[in-house]
Amino acid sequence: MTTTTGRDLVDRADRLAREVARCDLPVDTPLWESFDTTAYRLVRELIGPGRDDTGACTSSRATLLHVIHAYPTPLRPPLDVDFSARAARRFVRSNKDEFIARLRAGRPPATDGGGPRRIRSADLDTRSDIVPADPTDPHPLARLATTLGVLADMVSEERRHPGTVDGLSDQAVRDATARVVTWLAVAGRYALRHGPIDDGSRPLAVAQYAERAIDALGGAASAPVQLEAISARAETTGTGLSERLDCALHRWAVEVAEELKRTIPSTQVMANIASVGSLMMATTHRLYGMHPSTTPAELVTLTRDLRGAADALKGAEAAWRTVTTLQRQGRAFGVASFELFDTLRTVMAIPTEPEKMLRAGFDIETSLRSLERGTRDLSRFIEQSREVTGACVNSGLLFAPARGRDNGAHHLRARVRGEYLPIATGRAHGLMEPVARAADLTAHLLVARRHPVPPPSDTPAPEHRIALGR
Repeated sequence: MTTTTGRDLVDRADRLAREVARCDLPVDTPLWESFDTTAYRLVRELIGPGRDDTGACTSSRATLLHVIHAYPTPLRPPLDVDFSARAARRFVRSNKDEFIARLRAGRPPATDGGGPRRIRSADLDTRSDIVPADPTDPHPLARLATTLGVLADMVSEERRHPGTVDGLSDQAVRDATARVVTWLAVAGRYALRHGPIDDGSRPLAVAQYAERAIDALGGAASAPVQLEAISARAETTGTGLSERLDCALHRWAVEVAEELKRTIPSTQVMANIASVGSLMMATTHRLYGMHPSTTPAELVTLTRDLRGAADALKGAEAAWRTVTTLQRQGRAFGVASFELFDTLRTVMAIPTEPEKMLRAGFDIETSLRSLERGTRDLSRFIEQSREVTGACVNSGLLFAPARGRDNGAHHLRARVRGEYLPIATGRAHGLMEPVARAADLTAHLLVARRHPVPPPSDTPAPEHRIALGR
């Protein structure tokens, strides 16, 4: 299994944009229009489908909205979207009076549904002849358009089905949008030089827009780290240890998500998540220790953060193992958890000699990136487990063995029979405290990894290891 992240696609687009800038091949109008349409779709997906000026309370958001609204009249509207009459105007090449007259005449048709009139994007689309670029076309502009299309698909999926802890912040969107309009400026200049002169007005308008947008966004920025959290995976036939690790992490995440969707999840699943998570922390620590670019000072900071998260996860695991929802974990989850546990232990035992790592198909950098994605999933699952645990306590669906309760006479029969008793809300503090701590520290770990705090220069390198999870 191979994983491609949004960051990978941004880096690829940067390389292809440089190829386009150096390219002397001619470009025809259909290819330019395909690129133009794809780039607009990506900008719109980044800034957010369905967003409008209502509620825009930050200067960053206001700038982003200005950038998307200033785009020259798009060749094609976004698909499967309903627009208000005002929003629909920007996809029609006519003045306001002509558009209102056509709207009253039912061209395009509008529906009110008891509220403001809405117009389907399909009724505004007059350029169905524009199709996505052929992914097999060797032309650098076609390859760039294909890359932007894949990135737009990934961002769209993330917007509609969030899979990250914090999603894409306005700052991350600003940085990513600045990169996209930079590529637009390069492509517009290229199309002006090597495209049909009769159709040069559109590339000129887009290139001028891109230059203004770059200024409005404060110039091109580095690819935002949050794009690492947006990824797509594809099955491969590779058997190397790094690919096995990525595959095991992915399968485990899929099964955990299914288990936590159940009406009443199993606390056995939650304890297992925490157990695997502590082993992920230990594995991450060892790989950073093996990585040649990790400095002693960085290892001190990493050790502190990873050890804190691992200890918190072990505390949450112990807490979850003292209670139950009287539900069993699924078989598929058990298989995926065992596979990931076994793979992590194998990675922990990998020799440090380069030739042995090569024979095992192991790459430290690739494995660390897989573990970073796994840590994002882990943080999300721990937070969901905290919410589920609290909901079960409030609903009287979380139980503990009667033998572990007080020795009052009213619990005597339940203790003798080995029964379980519901946990009262007032008694849940000892359970929820370690669970909340694990959720907070795993979330903090992601922030610390994104914005590492440098330790004091005189701090010695750590000589201890993080204890393995059970």
